[in-house]
Amino acid sequence: MLKNLCLLGFIFVMGLGVTGIARAQENVVKIAIVDVRALLSESKAAKNVADQLSKQRDKIVKILSEKEKALTEEEKSLIEARKTLSKEDFSVKAQAFEKERIDLQKLSAQYRQGLSEASLKAEKEIMNHVAQSVESVASSQGYELVLTKQNVILGVNRLDITKDVLKKLNDTVSKIKVDFSAPKG
Repeated sequence: MLKNLCLLGFIFVMGLGVTGIARAQENVVKIAIVDVRALLSESKAAKNVADQLSKQRDKIVKILSEKEKALTEEEKSLIEARKTLSKEDFSVKAQAFEKERIDLQKLSAQYRQGLSEASLKAEKEIMNHVAQSVESVASSQGYELVLTKQNVILGVNRLDITKDVLKKLNDTVSKIKVDFSAPKG
């Protein structure tokens, strides 16, 4: 009888163990990793935005350089005219020159701010597309939790779905219009 009782207890414990394993397998969360930095640098949309920003930056540099060159010429003329102008006339011209110099500094700051705002707006739009692509890939592949690679200390490569997300992202969006609001001047 003791032998039967021990056997029954053993079977009961084993049954709990098998049930526990089955329950543990039901509670497993499928995890994936995505390299967001790679998506923000390698996607077609990100490269398109970077190209637009670079071209706009070059235009701004050209405009400001031309204005600065004209201001430098004006300064040379003012220094030369100092010899022939009265003190009052020179003072008026010097104040006008200083106003132009300050206006150029303000214009430069406005261009920098506009470029920065355009960049942030475009990056936000790309991030929205990244989030949608991650959600789509994770859903289709059965992932319940997706972490950024930057937040993972150790992980195996098979968890990385960056390539799948990059393909989805590139298929979804290849260009994003960057809105530059140019200051007057």
